[in-house]
Amino acid sequence: MHIDIADTWIKRLRGLLGKPLDWDRALMLKPCSSVHTFGMRYAIDIYYFNEQHECVHMVHGLRPMRVSACSKAHYVIEIASGHCYSDKEVVTYVYRYGYLNRL
Repeated sequence: MHIDIADTWIKRLRGLLGKPLDWDRALMLKPCSSVHTFGMRYAIDIYYFNEQHECVHMVHGLRPMRVSACSKAHYVIEIASGHCYSDKEVVTYVYRYGYLNRL
């Protein structure tokens, strides 16, 4: 899995709009505690993480034209729906490949 990082306001605003999301790609939005799927054509799985990098909430299969939020979240990882990873798999990947160094 490759994780793209959206760490500016404009990158977070654009998010996944107009982009195909392959099964092996994800998007990290930081800082972020809510996401929307307005204008999207596909559902996504969302993993919310706090500042200690603990998964505090997951949403699987958020369909287009929806909103999801978690007040405890510091950043979010979005993955194409249907390729569900456990929160431990996502956290392990983030740690293993050094994405936390970019937070």
